[in-house]
Amino acid sequence: PAWPAPWSGLYLFADNANGRVWTLEPDAARTGVVAGSRREVARLSGNPVSIRIGPDGLPRVVLLGGRVVRLERP
Repeated sequence: PAWPAPWSGLYLFADNANGRVWTLEPDAARTGVVAGSRREVARLSGNPVSIRIGPDGLPRVVLLGGRVVRLERP
């Protein structure tokens, strides 16, 4: 599935130690990021280990232990 419109063009990443998930906006040349573009999209009670796209096209964060959290919007 393709990224849903609100997530299109964003880089999604998570921190395993603190459970936070962010987006970054790549610059036009895709050689760096737009300054100040980092946005926190979630604070999870767990340790993210993987990010995947679900069957509905929305991102899922898999936490250590197997719990899966769906992210609704950036």
